[in-house]
Amino acid sequence: MLKHNFVERSERRLLIIHNAIAARLKTFKRIFIKKGLMMKTFDYINQLHENKDFKGISKMITRLQIEYTDPQYRFNRDYKYNELIAYCMFLEDYRNKKNDAEGIILGAELIEMLNVGHELGRCIEKKILQIILA
Repeated sequence: MLKHNFVERSERRLLIIHNAIAARLKTFKRIFIKKGLMMKTFDYINQLHENKDFKGISKMITRLQIEYTDPQYRFNRDYKYNELIAYCMFLEDYRNKKNDAEGIILGAELIEMLNVGHELGRCIEKKILQIILA
């Protein structure tokens, strides 16, 4: 029992240390690299949407699906790829919505699946709300 408590306390302490170091490292990294790959992709998708280039959005879905299946690109970004693909599909579906209520439902379903604990999820959520409330 004593050994079990020691292991639990040690794991908690290591997790706290890891989280503190990771947060500081990410802040330092942002000084040199303003946006990560997925945030740049998100910005590009928004440019396509602003230009009403739905063929480009459709091509982006295909590209993201190909990258998602390629181990060279994945690198623990599975949920980010899923979120970007779902966002692109939302943009296409929202364009073809029958009424405002359907658009709200589409947006709510996507927001529900987002990981808002990360920057990409929060930005997608914010953009969806802007689109729905516009």
